[in-house]
Amino acid sequence: MDDLAFVREHIPEYGDYSDETSRHETDEYLRAYVGERLSAVRDRFEGKLDERAQKTLDELILRCQFTDQVFIRWIDHARLDPSAVAHLVQIDRSIVELADRAAVAAAPELGELFDQLDIAFESRREHLPA
Repeated sequence: MDDLAFVREHIPEYGDYSDETSRHETDEYLRAYVGERLSAVRDRFEGKLDERAQKTLDELILRCQFTDQVFIRWIDHARLDPSAVAHLVQIDRSIVELADRAAVAAAPELGELFDQLDIAFESRREHLPA
């Protein structure tokens, strides 16, 4: 399954960034999906995670609640060619996959998954064209 079909299977409203008018919504839908998954993880492991994992989880949930201003300002004005859109969708797919894995993971696996999620969110910024 291609990246866009995969993400849309999980987030039907996902717009893929090619349409300038739906870019904010696309980002919001992705963050909402991940935030819901991570909130369920927090509920499932309440008081059972080590301090570092709990801190990272809380930071990720907070990240999902608010727009990344650097990313969204860039995406508002960017001219995205098909390869840039495909790259962003590929990153978003990895974010969805990681959130889904975290939703069913055992506590010892979560620290690494949270770190990978943080890196994936950051990589959206790092691959912004100049």
